[in-house]
Amino acid sequence: MPYALGGARLEGARLVRQAFCDESYSRQGPWFVVAGPVVHADSQTVRVETHIESLVAKHIPEPDRRGFVFHSADIWNNNNYFRDREKWPRDKCWDILWDLAQMPALFDLPIVIGLKRKAQVKEAVTLHAPHLDERAARTAHDVTTHGVAFVDYTHIIERTMRDLWPDEVAELVAENRREVEESLLGVHHMLKTDPRIEEWAVTPTHFPLTHIRGGIKFSAKRDEPILQIADLCAYVTLAVLEGSHDHAPFFNAIYPMMLVHPKGQTWPPLEWPNGPIVPLWKETPEERASELGRLRRFLRAERRRLRDAGKSDVE
Repeated sequence: MPYALGGARLEGARLVRQAFCDESYSRQGPWFVVAGPVVHADSQTVRVETHIESLVAKHIPEPDRRGFVFHSADIWNNNNYFRDREKWPRDKCWDILWDLAQMPALFDLPIVIGLKRKAQVKEAVTLHAPHLDERAARTAHDVTTHGVAFVDYTHIIERTMRDLWPDEVAELVAENRREVEESLLGVHHMLKTDPRIEEWAVTPTHFPLTHIRGGIKFSAKRDEPILQIADLCAYVTLAVLEGSHDHAPFFNAIYPMMLVHPKGQTWPPLEWPNGPIVPLWKETPEERASELGRLRRFLRAERRRLRDAGKSDVE
């Protein structure tokens, strides 16, 4: 059955795009990020998933490849599978993150981000639920922050579908996080069906949802491999927002593919914490073999050594 869209009618619109999202946050950090790519199901999904499989074959020993999933935080922090630092030195881990960060531009995948400052949500939770004990308040804060960042993410997808692909519809695919699934499903249902959303939406003309159809599909990364790109996007964006210069090269790689930018900034000028643009550390084989390439690697290693020694203010 056709449905209305601001006076236009979509006849026979079909699901051809999937918007993947994962979240990233730190307990002590100020930001909560929901991010991920929008993928054309017919023309891109198989190619993207095949490329992810090729990266597993490229970087992971053959006995460990079956069902392997890249988790960006583990790669960066040498956790879990990557905990052996002799087997997985920093440059080797960075090579993996670099290959993942190239994928949005390589396959022309738009990236959507939703951001929220956790302090703002904490104030709202305290105001509206002042009698919660500390543990319940922390849970409410976590769930609510995820929800409002997810609303921002959803709004950008809906707006993009209407502006760029008005004859298509999309489905949301999210990393399964049991403690927030019920809440996110409730928020999503309201965004689709409740006209009162217009009373408080930042851009009410994009609500209720019309181009995002169905419920949220919650899945594990092993079952939806493209969630690994969403994981990279969310993790790198959070790290740079929280002031990490070392993550800037990976952020720079995905930044041109973002449909919106932190602080509403536009490409190319950036202001810290999102810049200034740091020259990409990844050299060509010729540059890597040169004296300048060796000097760059030495400086990076020296900076990491000083940082690990507690001198984090060293630039």
